Amino acid sequence: MTEPFAVVAPTGVKAARDAWTPRPPLPDLTGKVVAELWDYVYRGDSMFEVIRAELTARYEGIRFVGYAEFGNIHGATEKEVIAGLSQRFVEYGVAAAIVGVGS
Repeated sequence: MTEPFAVVAPTGVKAARDAWTPRPPLPDLTGKVVAELWDYVYRGDSMFEVIRAELTARYEGIRFVGYAEFGNIHGATEKEVIAGLSQRFVEYGVAAAIVGVGS
């Protein structure tokens, strides 16, 4: 007789505790600074252009810090880029971020 297989459910015990609590959504982007983060894959450059235009038309005084200011969030320097985001956001006065991840 063969041994039965152990069954493992995909809803297993949580391995990591939540490291942070999300802030409530911004009610309005008027006058806010928005960061653009990108992994430099699949048309993010053209998508950010469209998103920027739409948000600028909707929210007076909105400003953007382009993805080039932060670097590639997925690549050879991703650990350094991600580790420095908090400080960079403070430096630029970022209130919100648009994250573009290609597939």
